[in-house]
Amino acid sequence: MSGQKTKHKVKSAGTLAIDAVAGGASGALEILFTYPFEFAKTQKQLYPKTWGQHSVIGCWKEIVKNKGFTALYRGMPPLIVFGIPRNGARFSAAEVTKSYLASRNPDIGLIKLNMISGLAGGISEAVLITTIQETMKVRLVHDRLSEKPRFKGTIHGITTICKEQGFRGIYRGLVPTMAKQGSNQMIRFPVYYSLKSLLCEDVEKDFSQNGIILGNIQQLAVGGMAGACSVLGNTPIDVVKTKLQGLESNKYNGVIDCCKKIYQQNGFKGFYSGMGARMGRVVSDVALTFFFMEKVKLLIKNMLKTS
Repeated sequence: MSGQKTKHKVKSAGTLAIDAVAGGASGALEILFTYPFEFAKTQKQLYPKTWGQHSVIGCWKEIVKNKGFTALYRGMPPLIVFGIPRNGARFSAAEVTKSYLASRNPDIGLIKLNMISGLAGGISEAVLITTIQETMKVRLVHDRLSEKPRFKGTIHGITTICKEQGFRGIYRGLVPTMAKQGSNQMIRFPVYYSLKSLLCEDVEKDFSQNGIILGNIQQLAVGGMAGACSVLGNTPIDVVKTKLQGLESNKYNGVIDCCKKIYQQNGFKGFYSGMGARMGRVVSDVALTFFFMEKVKLLIKNMLKTS
């Protein structure tokens, strides 16, 4: 598969704009479906001794029992607000990079093309959107799980964090977030498009060419596999990022110090805390993201053809 070549087309500005809109829409849609998994993952990483032995469902039961059903969605509004531009930035940067690389070398390998474009998309979203989004999410969840929550709501939490810590505070954990998102997309893009090329031959075509039901199942399965590979590949980065963005981030003097303390407290397995919860969320997240992105893109193109 590594020897595969692709005649990737250089896209027009209009097509790139459609990719950006479709990517943004996919960001909002997938968050609505997957946030409870994200909440469980975050609490398991923040409190491994308390929640580490709980299953995802076990975490949900305890939270609903003690804090109510809506607690499972605490911290979600920032993800929705940031999810649209985040995914828009990711897919825009990735597609622009693909077009540039294809214009310089039309015979570039499919895996190499998508590794580089995925990395570009991941770093772009980390710098522009994801670091701020993740800092807000982690601290809102951390506050919600504390014995005496300070924040009265999402808006109050965001404004308090900004007032107390300023611009530097909301960009806490930029480097690990860049590493996480860059490696995420550097894994997901080549896995997704390589598997798609095996099932569809032309990666620009929709899975529905294989039949509506079969095609949709194939697309969700391929997206899920791409997500699973990224979880196996970079959960340690995600754990470090979460620690550095929590309310107790002042305990760590940078990335190296954080890694040392995680190992001292929980050993090697500490770098994989919350992986089960993250696996459930990311597999569904990536499957739905690629699914919605391609479906919205196809819908927009069909609407423009008929208008």
